[in-house]
Amino acid sequence: MKKSVKDVIIYFIGSLFPMFIGFLSSPIFTRYFTPDEYGMLGLIDITYNYINVFFVGWISSCLWRYYNKFKSKKELSTLLNIIMSIFFLNSFLLIISGFLIPYLIPSLNKYIILLLFKNLAILISVFVGYYLVILRLEGKSFKYVFFSSSVAYINFFVMLLLTFKFSWRIEAFYFSQILSNLPFFLAFLLYIRKNTTEIKPFKILLNEKKIIKEMFLFGMASSLTIITQYLLASGDRYVLKIFRDLSELGIYDRVYNISDRSVFLLIGVFFNTFNPFIYDKLENDIENIDKHYENLIPKYILLIFPIVLFVSLYSKEVAFILLGEKFRVGYTIIPFVVFGTFFMGLNTFFEVKLRFTNMKYVLRGYIFAAIINIILNFLFIPEFGYHAAAFTTTLSNFILLFYLANKSKIFKLKYILIKEKNYIIPLSFLGFSTISFFIIRLFFNPNLLFSIIEGCSYFFLYILITIKLNKKLLKK
Repeated sequence: MKKSVKDVIIYFIGSLFPMFIGFLSSPIFTRYFTPDEYGMLGLIDITYNYINVFFVGWISSCLWRYYNKFKSKKELSTLLNIIMSIFFLNSFLLIISGFLIPYLIPSLNKYIILLLFKNLAILISVFVGYYLVILRLEGKSFKYVFFSSSVAYINFFVMLLLTFKFSWRIEAFYFSQILSNLPFFLAFLLYIRKNTTEIKPFKILLNEKKIIKEMFLFGMASSLTIITQYLLASGDRYVLKIFRDLSELGIYDRVYNISDRSVFLLIGVFFNTFNPFIYDKLENDIENIDKHYENLIPKYILLIFPIVLFVSLYSKEVAFILLGEKFRVGYTIIPFVVFGTFFMGLNTFFEVKLRFTNMKYVLRGYIFAAIINIILNFLFIPEFGYHAAAFTTTLSNFILLFYLANKSKIFKLKYILIKEKNYIIPLSFLGFSTISFFIIRLFFNPNLLFSIIEGCSYFFLYILITIKLNKKLLKK
């Protein structure tokens, strides 16, 4: 109990540091780089996301799923050797695939050096990501926060140096990722050396065929799910590239990422705290998982929904603060993006349960939602541009939420928020805040300072009301 509360505090405080860097870097770099450059970055990042999943990204899913099966030092040694063998083998395939990208997307031909930087950045950051997952699973919250925050800070200062001192353009994004992750790449190698009885990464492929086959099948199933997730979240970029110009793609990509991350970072804190607990219960006490969800999901709604609401209401102010002048025109899509992110977070609860009970429903749900999204994108993006892209993605996430919740058969949850006054009163206050927001703007035209004070006042009052009424819930 005490450890859980301590971890929550550490993860929350730790999340504020990369959030601060994100909020600081966006207004700086969106004033330096053009929408066209961000459009190209977005296109490269999305393309590599798909490639990365199949070659190296799926190993993280296996770590979350199978880590608890490797308890002793000998078993941990086996797991680390499996990770290394699969990683180095697939890294080779990833590098080869990187050279094929210009043939698939001819517009990237003149960015060969940039693609090489991206290749290396992915490999190093993914490898560090494995280490962060292990630290999280081992309950080393302080070390996890220190490493993840350090990466963000080093990356930011290297970016500043490369862009403003050496006048680098978009290649600075990937080279800074390489340099910022490199110390922790070496730290993971030291961890592996310390916790392996014998380093034999390729020999392990022959000796542990059964567990490797099981992990591979789970990983591929997870990869297919993640691919459909990417199609759902970012397939619209390709459609925008086809029907609209690169500048519009850049505006959409930057506004989408800023909006998404402003909420997703807090969602990440939530799931970083509770994921080990959830996976443990799914592994050892799955018949009672619904009872645990009835406690966790209201927490999620009470903590995340107000952020979503206030970012939506004050989207124009958020854009003014966090984006350069050329990007601010995209503020109108912020409400769609943050609500879509909120639905995606809720999806996680039901998706994780179904991964343990009936994986096919997860894959079917994402395929169905992705197909709907792609069809709607082709129908409406030519006419309405990135506004259509933002709306259709949010709609598709909502459809997916409905499908996964239904297949999870957790029906009691829909009554939780309406049967308890402890939930009704804070959510009612949010309704009051929303009405007040629109009434004020009906009669006045408040400036930026007034809006900031107004929004902060509503938010802190909500926090006080929620804590006062839900002390037991938040401690439980």
